[in-house]
Amino acid sequence: MRILDDEDYKDILNQFFKQKHNTKLFRGFAKLKIKEDAFTMEEPFEKIKQSFNEEMQATAIMMPSDENAQRIGENEYLGIVESGFMSMNPSLIHFELKDNYNHTTTIKMRAHGAEGLIKQKTNKKAMDSVKSTFGQVNSDNIS
Repeated sequence: MRILDDEDYKDILNQFFKQKHNTKLFRGFAKLKIKEDAFTMEEPFEKIKQSFNEEMQATAIMMPSDENAQRIGENEYLGIVESGFMSMNPSLIHFELKDNYNHTTTIKMRAHGAEGLIKQKTNKKAMDSVKSTFGQVNSDNIS
């Protein structure tokens, strides 16, 4: 996974938050928190890749691939999942689809979200909603 600078993730989140709520997300006590997770699907890579954006539409606002092609690697996607208290705290998830060459596909997630004085577990809740979209309950927790 090609990891962006923290400032890039903050910039994307701030742009989204400004469009939706007409204010910046990262001000005051808010800090960027990162959480990683992954799960494996019993589906061939090509099938998951073809349907990934469509499947994610119910859970995330997917960032256009052409805008981010220079920033992220092949088979990687960026999506914003509204999470936290009253779904008011967005989590930017960087996805990577990995072909396991045994008719399974691993979906790696790296979530970036703002946490202030009150911990809302924004990233964990966002990744849990992604996993439920794909029918996953348990996952390989990376960090």
